[in-house]
Amino acid sequence: MRAVCAVLAAIGGCALVAAAAIGLATGDLASAGWVLVGPAPFYAAGLVGVVRGPGRGVAAWLLATGAMSMLGVCLGDVIPQLGA
Repeated sequence: MRAVCAVLAAIGGCALVAAAAIGLATGDLASAGWVLVGPAPFYAAGLVGVVRGPGRGVAAWLLATGAMSMLGVCLGDVIPQLGA
């Protein structure tokens, strides 16, 4: 379970940084703001829960929800704007 949470934390962190940086660099503040307001709280709560209380299933689910939502926003909303 720890390995899965570590992978989810890395994926979510990379997606968060990439989506926010690309959104700010292209001048699309809505995308950058959405990443920080939408999936980032789920990611942060899950990350804190996994680090402070290992073995808690709810924290792992919050981490997975936040990381995959951020990855979806990054790959589906932010990255395609680079080609446009």
